Parts: sequence; structure tokens; C-alpha cells
Amino acid sequence: MIEGLSMALKETVQDESSFTDFTPSFDKELQSDVMSFEDADRPFNYANDTNDVYEENVSRYDTDDNGKTYKENGELLANDTYEINEYRYVTDDKARIISVEGDLHLSNTERKTINEDNVGGEDKRETDDRGHLIADRFNGSNKIENLVPMDANLNRGDFKKNENLLADALSDGREVTLKVEPTYEGDSKRPTSFTVTDSIDGAQKVVVFANERKGV
Repeated sequence: MIEGLSMALKETVQDESSFTDFTPSFDKELQSDVMSFEDADRPFNYANDTNDVYEENVSRYDTDDNGKTYKENGELLANDTYEINEYRYVTDDKARIISVEGDLHLSNTERKTINEDNVGGEDKRETDDRGHLIADRFNGSNKIENLVPMDANLNRGDFKKNENLLADALSDGREVTLKVEPTYEGDSKRPTSFTVTDSIDGAQKVVVFANERKGV
């Protein structure tokens, strides 16, 4: 009888060893759906990679030095603060740049081409350049976050002369800071003037440039 029981147990063990172990695999398609849902559900101004572009639903967003969203479909956000290339910008309730400031540093790259066509919109004059608030030589952006309609004579004249002085100071190893404050009239996207405050080794200078053909 014991012999019979032993044989029965042996057969049971053999039967169990013939079973195939089943480990469920995660459906890759389902995983993709879950990830897509998480991306779509993330909040606005989500901390993305720095200086990145991402798409959400039908909109396209750009992020600044800190991974903060500051542009939607190529347009700046209103009442916002953002940092690009270590310069701090502020926009007003009409999404116009009203201030940019920072410690100047010389760029070690070649001059960048401007591809923005919507600078100033209908307020841009035929005699205007797409002017940099922070010059290209100081690693200022060549996009809408750093460009405004600027009279060509001013941009290539007195405004540039002031930038030359600051660049020379940087080349001499001096500490240079700069703040540019555009002012506007009404709803216009074209500044009427620029208040430029710069400091070289602590010595401060303030100049107001009129955004007209006469320059200053």
C-alpha cells in the first residue's frame, strides 16, 4: 500500500513538472497609450528640458533656460518672465517685451541668421530692422524673444556704437551689465524708445534712444 502511494506521488510530481511557466508580458501598444495619456495630462508650464520645443494637442511650445514654457505657437506669453542665454526678460499684458537684463558675455559662435518674419506685425515700418535687444555678439537670441522693430538708422548707428563700447570693455576683461527697457504707445508692438542702462565695473550710464529715423 505504501508502495502504491509512493508511485502516485511520483506521477503527480512528474505531471506538475511538465507545466509551462507563464509570465504575462506588458502590451507595448497599451504602454504607448498610457505614456501618451500622461503627456497630454501634464500641466501648462510643465518643467520640460531646457531650451526645448514640445507639442501638446494642436499647440507648439518653447521652453527657456530653466525648462519653463514661455512661447506658444511662436508667440510670447503675456505677463511672463523667462530666461534665454542667461538673460532675463519680462513681458507685459500684451506679450510685449518691456525689460531684458543680465551680465554681458561675448559669444564664441558665428553670427546667427534671423528667420523671424513676424517681428512687430503690422506695426513694423519699412525703415525698421529686426533689432536685437541683446546683441548677437553677446549671445542674444535671434528669435522673437529678443527681437523688436527698431529703426535701421538707430540699430546700425547709435545703438550699435553703444554695443561696441560694451564689447570693448568685455574684451578688456571688465565686468559689464546691461538692461534695456522698450516703451510703447497704446497697443502698438513697435517701441517708441529704449532706455538703456549699462554698467562697466560699477560705473553706471543711462541713455534713452528714440526709435525714430533721427536716432537718439
